[in-house]
Amino acid sequence: MQPQNLSDLCDALELFATREDRPITIDNLKDEIPELERSRLEEVFEHAVLRKNLCGDAYPFDASTQQVRCLRAKHFDPYLFLLYGSNLFLATGQPAEAIKGLFRRHFEDFIRSLAACYLGDALVLSEPRAERGLPVSLRDALPLVAVRCGESAKLFPDDILDERLSADENDLGADIVAWLPSVDGFRFGRPVFFVQCATTRHEAIIETKFREKWKHFCTVWRCGFPREATTCALATPRDLIDVEPSFWFRLCELGWVLDRTRIVNMLLHPRRKKPPIPPAVRGVWPSLRALAVEFDFRHGWPEN
Repeated sequence: MQPQNLSDLCDALELFATREDRPITIDNLKDEIPELERSRLEEVFEHAVLRKNLCGDAYPFDASTQQVRCLRAKHFDPYLFLLYGSNLFLATGQPAEAIKGLFRRHFEDFIRSLAACYLGDALVLSEPRAERGLPVSLRDALPLVAVRCGESAKLFPDDILDERLSADENDLGADIVAWLPSVDGFRFGRPVFFVQCATTRHEAIIETKFREKWKHFCTVWRCGFPREATTCALATPRDLIDVEPSFWFRLCELGWVLDRTRIVNMLLHPRRKKPPIPPAVRGVWPSLRALAVEFDFRHGWPEN
């Protein structure tokens, strides 16, 4: 299918622009997607201008209501990393499947770096844990999480813990755990942030993951990490500007929502220091960039 909503259409415009060493005009996009009415095409270019205003200098396109030009497509760019990663469904085949897995993993590393610079520190709890400095076993990793957070917390006894760990043996619904600088280390109850990373485009899956999964983490502790002192966040590489207002309202009721434009804006205006881009994230860029050239941005979109 062809892209339908404004966010997908604007992604198609941006993907088109990354391939061309020239400004892309309304007429150029009309040639690529001829079924679109000119009034709809004008809305797409207006959406690109909105993205530019939200992202500031972190937006890698020069955008106006008449044309869009990519300013930096060859070298790593955070916005393009998120743009390509959120549209990996436009590519098929074995290489695409391998890169989808790499992107899911390194999107978590990318958000961890951002959360650490905005809050105090952060770690990725989900697998693979060993390469992220945690024990492979979730049971063994949890006490170290408490130590890293400075939370005076104790797990339930083994018989209770076994049952509750079975709810989510990967990360208990907390892809990333982030925390504020320590005030005192002998009491529990400090503010802790649990970040769910959702790379899917399916809104129902995003909402379910955000609503339900993060609660599992707090259930394994006999004391410490009280649910009332935690904040849930959702990070997605998608642009959610154009989603249905009711869907956006439901997400915001659950916690802090970080979509593509918010993420790159946070990179541009860090609270503490500019977040470093993890080497593994930069490492996946050449493959991601090479695959993006093959994206079928004209007809590869699933039904909404």
